[in-house]
Amino acid sequence: LFRSALFALSGAFGCSFTHSLVIPLDVVKTRLQSEPGRYSGLVAGAVEIQKQEGWQGLLLGWEPTVLGYLWYGVTVYPGYEFFKRLFLSLAGPVVVDSFRVPLVLLAGAAATVFACFGVCPAEACRIRMVADSSLKGRSLPDVVAVISERDGIGALYDGLSTILVRQVLFGMMKFLVFDYFADFVFDLFPVLAESVQTQLLVSLFSGAVAGVVSSVVSQPADTVLTRMNQQDGRASFFETGREIFEEQGLGGFFAGLGSRSVWAACIISGQFFLYDVCKSFLGVKDLRMFLDVQV
Repeated sequence: LFRSALFALSGAFGCSFTHSLVIPLDVVKTRLQSEPGRYSGLVAGAVEIQKQEGWQGLLLGWEPTVLGYLWYGVTVYPGYEFFKRLFLSLAGPVVVDSFRVPLVLLAGAAATVFACFGVCPAEACRIRMVADSSLKGRSLPDVVAVISERDGIGALYDGLSTILVRQVLFGMMKFLVFDYFADFVFDLFPVLAESVQTQLLVSLFSGAVAGVVSSVVSQPADTVLTRMNQQDGRASFFETGREIFEEQGLGGFFAGLGSRSVWAACIISGQFFLYDVCKSFLGVKDLRMFLDVQV
């Protein structure tokens, strides 16, 4: 139990801190998705938002971002470590040797599903604070009150199915790519595993690669989620997806991919790095987030 609490504390700090640092990227990404064609790109969007709305415009939605990903870090990282160990120990070495990838993906998915129940309402509030001009500058309690008054408290979970698709895809790929890419680097350069410092650098680099891959895989669901919340979350996942396809074609599902890839590379590399730093500081020894017995 104490070990799980240390994992949760490490994950909470890593997720909330890194997401806080890249809030401006998240704002621009959401605007690129909710107002296609208005901004020519990541940098141009950031410059225009700053000119028109001031620096505070690039920090819209900071409250739900911090709270949502504080919860995410508390649940998904220790959850992944728990489910990964559980599934691989139950499967046994013979099965693991043949099915390690599906089991790792399943562990990431299981942990992410639980985390999404806290992230979903936070993300609904964040998107509306960024995309709805009538809610700009309002506090988080005010936004929750407005959404509840307009659509009922259940509206905070209207995008749950979509966010599950997005986060499960993102989470599975994040953990899988991180695990395998870090393993690849350590196998290629065994000397890097000999010190904590080099292990942390590998975590940083592997996290960046995992973030970019995860962004590409989950971007369509992220675009649909933004459009759903822009429309007060009333439309279904498939209805919204069809609408995007009819308006913008297949490329419409990847609006804002560049900014989201930069965003994800920063936060995922930072999360794994800070997560491992915290675990080292707190005396948790398995810095590489792998099983006690490597396969």
